[in-house]
Amino acid sequence: ERMRFLLPDSYLDFFLTHGILEIEAPLPLETLAHLKEACLKNLKENLSGKPIEIASRNELWKAGRNQWSKAADLKKNLQKMQLGNLCHSLFQQKPIRLAYSQLITPSTKDPELFTAPRTLQEISALSPLLGGALLILEAPEIAEPFKTPNLLQAKLGHLFFISKDYSLPLPQLLSNVTHLYLLLAFAPQKMRYCLEIKDPLAHELKKQGLVFGDTPSEEICPYLYR
Repeated sequence: ERMRFLLPDSYLDFFLTHGILEIEAPLPLETLAHLKEACLKNLKENLSGKPIEIASRNELWKAGRNQWSKAADLKKNLQKMQLGNLCHSLFQQKPIRLAYSQLITPSTKDPELFTAPRTLQEISALSPLLGGALLILEAPEIAEPFKTPNLLQAKLGHLFFISKDYSLPLPQLLSNVTHLYLLLAFAPQKMRYCLEIKDPLAHELKKQGLVFGDTPSEEICPYLYR
């Protein structure tokens, strides 16, 4: 059974003002644990046996891209969260597609993958984007809840929606060894594949037959809301 969310107008106002919105635990913790396990299993497979602890940041970023296409649990649980409905409420557009998913795996390895905060659009070779979301797959217990959204000390299971222009603290997220994040990027129907030099995986879609200017197929970027 799908979960249903009704977002008050105050949520939309907050999102439009701040570019970020925190939603508490859209998935049961047991489901979240299975989702985390599936993501880490897929990550290890994509690393071809290389231990996560010694993999470079670039290798981890590449291995964590678009896990939904291989992990059936991930796609099923994205549907359970009704991301499409939530995105429609926040971004006021339809249809809405999943541009990509990205597991953000913390690492202390050098060199830095990102040296400064970046917006979601700045690191995406698919354009335009509507925005994104960060699901917290792993986090320590926090005694006191924060009054404002805090990605670096977020609670387990919380979901943060972000606008395409929200400045993500990527260097800090990638160094935050207490947390594991799943980043989701959302796009309208007619997004295009573009050269974006700040995207570490800018040329990966060429391996799926795309050239710059193409609109990805539904198989590559599925619909979340029509």
